[in-house]
Amino acid sequence: MNSYIRVSLAVLLVALAPVHSLFHPGVNTITPDAPKLRSLGAQQGILRSVAGSQNLKSQDSLRLKGGVTSILKSLKDALFPVETWEMPKFFSMSAMMFMIIYIYTTVRDTKDTLVVSTCGAESITFLKVYGVLPAATMFMLYYSRISNIFSKKALFYVTALPFMAFYAVFAYFIYPNREILHPPIPQDLDERWKYAVSLLSNWSYSLFYVVSELWGSVGVSVLFWQLANDIIPVWQANRFYPLFGQLANIAPICAGQTVAYFAHLSDKGDDAFGVALQQTTVLILAAGACFMLLYHYICVLGERD
Repeated sequence: MNSYIRVSLAVLLVALAPVHSLFHPGVNTITPDAPKLRSLGAQQGILRSVAGSQNLKSQDSLRLKGGVTSILKSLKDALFPVETWEMPKFFSMSAMMFMIIYIYTTVRDTKDTLVVSTCGAESITFLKVYGVLPAATMFMLYYSRISNIFSKKALFYVTALPFMAFYAVFAYFIYPNREILHPPIPQDLDERWKYAVSLLSNWSYSLFYVVSELWGSVGVSVLFWQLANDIIPVWQANRFYPLFGQLANIAPICAGQTVAYFAHLSDKGDDAFGVALQQTTVLILAAGACFMLLYHYICVLGERD
């Protein structure tokens, strides 16, 4: 009887075990895999924490990259406030100004060498007053006359081409034949007329000096800035114009280096200055052709805008 009761109780406990597990899930009665389940849950929790930390790191990295990008953009806007779509116009205008100032720097060094070595440094003041000033007045009258005849595009070429033609003729015809073209200077001259007669006798050097002085005013003031004011609106000019001046400062450096290079290259010949003059004139004509082509390209850009 007692054994029968014990067997019955055992069967009853086995039957009630699932019900007990429902009300007491924390007690491991008949589930031998519970430790494995708890281990699996712990692993999943670790994976979730690792994934969360990686997400935080990626978000921090993105914020850092965004901060660096914004700083670089602010620095670029401060130093070079030109948009990407504006760069063709900006760099074309900058290259055009570079060519004009390159030509002026080259011919300025040449004209000073010619006049000072033959007529003396004192003659420059006389030449500026009685040569450059009347020539500038005559050019103003000439320009106002042809501006009523030609279109803006043709006016640019009509103004620039005579300068380029003169430099070519001077380097390849006038200077090689200077001894034939220049009359001799009388020896018994009064001191008051010494510099005037010397400038007249070396008339080609005086003419080269005057034309080169005019190019400094005509090339920059008339050819470049007139075009810039025509095609660059005010809202772009506030950003473009200061940069034009900064980039143009590179031109005198390049011009000085090329003049020094050709002077050193041909200093052993019989007519070293003439050879150097012809070599630098090739670069002057090349720069002239470049800024005229740039003018055409800039006009095309202006028509598109």
